Amino acid sequence: MKGATSSDRYDLYWYSPNDDCAIEKPLADVSKLDIGKEIAQFIRSRERSKYLGLDVESYLKRRIRSASGVTKSGTIALAVDNIGILLEPELGLKPEKVLMDMSQELRIFLLWPYTVENSQLFYWDSKSKEVHLQFPELTIRRWEQ
Repeated sequence: MKGATSSDRYDLYWYSPNDDCAIEKPLADVSKLDIGKEIAQFIRSRERSKYLGLDVESYLKRRIRSASGVTKSGTIALAVDNIGILLEPELGLKPEKVLMDMSQELRIFLLWPYTVENSQLFYWDSKSKEVHLQFPELTIRRWEQ
């Protein structure tokens, strides 16, 4: 596709439930997944191994696919929340890459009620800024509807 930008490849959005309208309105028909809860249960249910990060990534991708649903507009989508566990150093994951990869298959909404800079840098607060998500430019956009 000539002239395509990276934003054309990724169907990835962020949305703050703290915005003017509650999440129930703009994303009412989008399936939701609490990633922190899902991953914690997965880790608890299995033996520790040196491949924990790979196992978690594989499980997460399967779970995102299975939890997604079709919206009223016919889009396959999923809203993900509580993703801090993906930044655990023990897992060695690159959550931005996982979300970007999955957004090539379906629309992903990252629910983020914390600080966002330039639609690229996502962190909890200025004290914990060293623990963050950082997406490449033009890969994630703010959902506005």
